[in-house]
Amino acid sequence: MGHREFIVPADQSFVDHIGVAPDRTPGGDEVASITLDTPAGENVCFSYDVPNGSIALRVSRGTETLLSLYREGATLLSLEPRDSGCVLHVDFARADCVGKLNIETSPQFKMSDQLLWT
Repeated sequence: MGHREFIVPADQSFVDHIGVAPDRTPGGDEVASITLDTPAGENVCFSYDVPNGSIALRVSRGTETLLSLYREGATLLSLEPRDSGCVLHVDFARADCVGKLNIETSPQFKMSDQLLWT
């Protein structure tokens, strides 16, 4: 199975729902990162690479890394506004598995991850 298209929201959607625009890698508009500080004191760095269909998530508190995640096979990044903040949803599809990653940063960091064999 070949690489699938990775669809992401426009930068303005991030500004409207999260309050920050993605930082772009110099010389490339298709690799971006978003860094947020949660009310509970965590630093959340989420990056995505459209051509390679990949995402990376790093959560830290001070100098301690609490979570480091990298995944390929991303097909859709969407934003879900809620009263408490915004949830980032990432759908994944590969030849052997499908999944969904949900990331919430307010009022505290929460993540759910499902990966199922097809």
